[in-house]
Amino acid sequence: MGSESTVARETARFLASRGIERVYGLPGGEVTHLIEALEDEGIAFVLTHHETFAAHMADAEAQLADRPAVCLCTVGPGATNIVNGIANSMLDRTPVLLLMGEFNDADRAEWTHMNVDLLELFRPVSKLVERMYASNCADLLERAWDTATAPMMGPVCVALSSSDAQAEVGETDWPAAEVAEEEERVEAAGDVLRERLEQAERPALVAGIGVRDAAISQGLAELAEAWDIPIVITPKAKGWVSSENPRLAGVYASYGSAKLQTLLKDADLVVGVGLDGTDFIRPWRYGEVLDLAEIAREDSAFPAERLVTDVAATLRDAAVDGTPAGNGVDRAAECRRAAWQDVEAKPESDLAPPASSRGGIQPHAAIESIRGAVGRKTVVVCDVGMLKLALCQYWETFAPNTFLVSNGLSTMGYALPGAIGASHHVGDEPVVALVGDGGLLMCLGELDTLARTGRRVVVMVAVDTTLSLIRLKSESDNLRGSPNDFGTPDFVAIATGVGMNAVRAVAESDLAAKVEECLMLDGPSLIEFPLDYRGYRRMGG
Repeated sequence: MGSESTVARETARFLASRGIERVYGLPGGEVTHLIEALEDEGIAFVLTHHETFAAHMADAEAQLADRPAVCLCTVGPGATNIVNGIANSMLDRTPVLLLMGEFNDADRAEWTHMNVDLLELFRPVSKLVERMYASNCADLLERAWDTATAPMMGPVCVALSSSDAQAEVGETDWPAAEVAEEEERVEAAGDVLRERLEQAERPALVAGIGVRDAAISQGLAELAEAWDIPIVITPKAKGWVSSENPRLAGVYASYGSAKLQTLLKDADLVVGVGLDGTDFIRPWRYGEVLDLAEIAREDSAFPAERLVTDVAATLRDAAVDGTPAGNGVDRAAECRRAAWQDVEAKPESDLAPPASSRGGIQPHAAIESIRGAVGRKTVVVCDVGMLKLALCQYWETFAPNTFLVSNGLSTMGYALPGAIGASHHVGDEPVVALVGDGGLLMCLGELDTLARTGRRVVVMVAVDTTLSLIRLKSESDNLRGSPNDFGTPDFVAIATGVGMNAVRAVAESDLAAKVEECLMLDGPSLIEFPLDYRGYRRMGG
């Protein structure tokens, strides 16, 4: 310990030592001293308009940075607002550190105003929730960081009152962030996997959220090629298996996955790589999985024979001298062809479209136009809803960490704040947010955050004037779809009003040109375009 400091200052110094350059959040009286300390240490405070979107910004930055990112909220409604964002990070296994305002102990015992038991509120959606005092400041900060990054990664919450933030503590000599030493790993089990593959005639690989690791994704590609096995991925694995890989069959449980599900049903061996119950949008119905896992744990989402092993080494070892008899290239190609046939697999419905619908571009055509204009290594952040189910299958990805989406919780309103957080990490390169009008309306205030921060984000808003996914569900159950419909806000005018560049594409013919134009700009922009809701009705699979 060195000279005297405060809990707030030591928190800021610790974060600076770990490479944190910014904290996202919304202030309150309980966290003002902490914010001041952060800025004194050169850590920017990024003001948002809702706490849950501060968490989404941190979530996206953490995924790209492969280390915790930080968000902040105050007591009471600030904390209850951010629960959604923290729950999203919990289910998507993202290391987010939440600094949360709290009453001091004496006031907590007397106050009822804004007084919620925050520790108990956050326990179900966090790996660690704990109060910070002068007495445990140094230990808790390091322990929270280590907990967030330990397998399985996830959010941690540190609660701090204003009086405790100002409490004096000795200055800690925080070491600079270091590359973690290689932990002692469990043994590889290449021989076990090889033996099972030799016995199989129709093997399949299913890669989940845990494949987001360079060594594991490389080992997966080597194994698939050596044994000629088709690969099925979940949404969080997009990009970690390139769309150019001839053995990529597609994305499980998105639109266009009917043939892919048949492939899984017919497989006599399904090998899971980085699978997690949070990966599955639909329940798993394809029998027991040979699950390669780094740590021993139970997962009730799918039956499995769990092989606790060094996953990357096991994949590499089993790939050596593999027998390419799995017919993976042909089986995967059949799935991809069927997915495109599913784009218009259903007959035209005679049901009326949403009342405010103006028709527009077909979903698959919009995806192809935008994909053709966006760089192969550009980070794209996808929102939730019908657009997600289409993008997950039909948006091609060519590099890791170029497709971000809320999957485990599947919370709408993720794309815009996620793109802001991603942009802070990638620097001067553009980031694209793909969002429906329903999702953008949920986080509209963050357009001001984007304009204020000047990040190079292109917000693409598809206008179909309804909550499409739920409207389709209502129609399939012979219910009225109209409760899901809303109006036609002028998103171009709204974006222009907060100081952004904004344009409107009216047809497929000018959509790609508008995208290319906005990607060249130095600051934020928005493109509004009409999407034909009826196109979703025709999609199958």
